[in-house]
Amino acid sequence: MLSADQVQSLAPDSASAAAGRKLGGPVHWQALGRSARGLWGECKGSALYQTRVDLLDYSSKCTCPSRKFPCKHALGLLFLAAAAAAQLTERDEPQWVADWLNQRQQKAQAKAQPAEKKPVDEKAQAKRADARISAMLAGLDVTERWLHDLVQQGLAQSDLDQQLKTAALRLQDAKAGALAERLRQIGAMSERQQSERIAQLGQVQWLIDLFRRRDQLSAAWRAEVDAWVGLSEREEEVLDSGERVSGEFFIAGVSSIEGERLREERTWLIEPGGRSFLKLEFLFGAARGALFPAGASVSGTLALYRACAAQRVLLAQTELKPTQVIPALHHINEALTLHAAQLARSPFCRTSAACVADLTVIAHQDSYWLHDRSGVALPIAAGEAGLLAFLRTGAHPATIAFAHDGHCAQLLGFAMADAPPSSWAAL
Repeated sequence: MLSADQVQSLAPDSASAAAGRKLGGPVHWQALGRSARGLWGECKGSALYQTRVDLLDYSSKCTCPSRKFPCKHALGLLFLAAAAAAQLTERDEPQWVADWLNQRQQKAQAKAQPAEKKPVDEKAQAKRADARISAMLAGLDVTERWLHDLVQQGLAQSDLDQQLKTAALRLQDAKAGALAERLRQIGAMSERQQSERIAQLGQVQWLIDLFRRRDQLSAAWRAEVDAWVGLSEREEEVLDSGERVSGEFFIAGVSSIEGERLREERTWLIEPGGRSFLKLEFLFGAARGALFPAGASVSGTLALYRACAAQRVLLAQTELKPTQVIPALHHINEALTLHAAQLARSPFCRTSAACVADLTVIAHQDSYWLHDRSGVALPIAAGEAGLLAFLRTGAHPATIAFAHDGHCAQLLGFAMADAPPSSWAAL
């Protein structure tokens, strides 16, 4: 069963988490129960709401009209289970619970079956692919001319952010969505990140050059370049033929990057050796991806994309489990070494994740740093939202998970030194 902190990490926002906590007492519930598959109960409010949770992946369904997922009633039921599991006695599932769980089970089994392959018109497929690549190349030509003008005129232009937005929209229209998103992220960088901005613009030019001669690249490098420009592998291809990695993977945390059109939701998984994997979802508006409680573990098999240095993954056959041992490194330098190996496989892969034990947070000049017991420190990104939440704990030594680019860290979650894995708190 999840801890209260892990339940909190599933909430769509802080208001839902607070409302869910208020409903985490037995006084608000009737007809509570549990089985090997799920939890359920009827929440007493302005109406009687039937709430059920699938223990396989913590998906939920409620008869309330809320559009948030999970709703406050589902969160309340999970908070109740975390604080007072004895209130949910094991018994036969009511029909309204069994029907929903059976339906989910049938859908999962149908999805796991290999889809019947329809005949493909290879000529038409090749024609569409050629047309798309031609459109992308035309968009890259326009982007390159803009880059050359930018270098000649310098980056100290008052309308540079607007220029970057316009260039990104052109690339989006040319179906080079990944490169367009990179330009948007460059535009979001602060003035203090000017050197990083220049380096990223240089990588944009590099990707343009490589994409133009993609036919001369090895299959692995072509897949890498295609992905970073905008020709990504389809999920079906990854699940059918992608490399597989099996084992137990710690859910270090979930972070979101807001784009102009989509929100990028990143779930970071870490294996016992310290290697990190990324499950990436692109979502519209307030939509939620699959629910992964930070601090739990995924046991099973991951399917790896060929591109992105085999860092990006899909969950092939997995189940959620309580974490027995957090896979923590001992020093920040170990995390930097793993990141360097990642960059050696793909120089375009900007971010890795790591989990390091016995870290403290120290203040230096006008910034905060992660500091390990050997004296090595890594700066925490300016404006990092999770920092304040950690400092409120007293900033004692802790096992901390963070995403980083080798230069600065974004906090994902933590557990205090010697605390059990169930105490993991998302940041």
